[in-house]
This record gives sequence, C-alpha cells and structure tokens, in this order.
Amino acid sequence: GFFQEALVALSLDSSVKAEVTPADPKFGDYQCNNAMAVFKLQKKGEDGPPRWKAPRDVAMAIKDALPAETSDMLEEVSVAPQGFITVKLRRAWIE
Repeated sequence: GFFQEALVALSLDSSVKAEVTPADPKFGDYQCNNAMAVFKLQKKGEDGPPRWKAPRDVAMAIKDALPAETSDMLEEVSVAPQGFITVKLRRAWIE
C-alpha cells in the first residue's frame, strides 16, 4: 500500500511493515502507527547520528514520502505530536 511505499522510500529496513488501522472517526478514516517503532529502531542502530529527533519527525518524513498519486484519494493527511499519521479519504474517491 501507499504507506509501505513511503517506508521503502525512506530506505528503512525491509522488515518494517506498514501498520495501518481504522482511526477514531473524529480524527480521520485510517491511521498509520509506524513512527514510534521506526524512531526506536533508529535509536538502537549504531549507524551514526539519528535521522530523526522525535516520533513526529519520523511521521512527517513518512507523510512527505507518500506517493504523489495519493492526492487523488486522500483529502487530508495530518500528523499528531505523538507521531500518528491520520488520513481522511476523499468523498468522491469512496463513492
């Protein structure tokens, strides 16, 4: 899916799989929960300085790496301070 493509684009370990679940409807339709896990993985690594300083930074990188074609499907992509990425689907895409 689109979130998996974004994770691959960030050159993350191929064992990192996108975790997308239905979101609380007041926030959006779906939620990607990978930022905290990716943040912790990079802190364990010994490959130089960390790429991100907080889970929110990871989430922003994932959001920015989403493929361009998602703009046809997604009305809104938001990042919470804790690093959750919430998306709202376009009504026209659903119907």
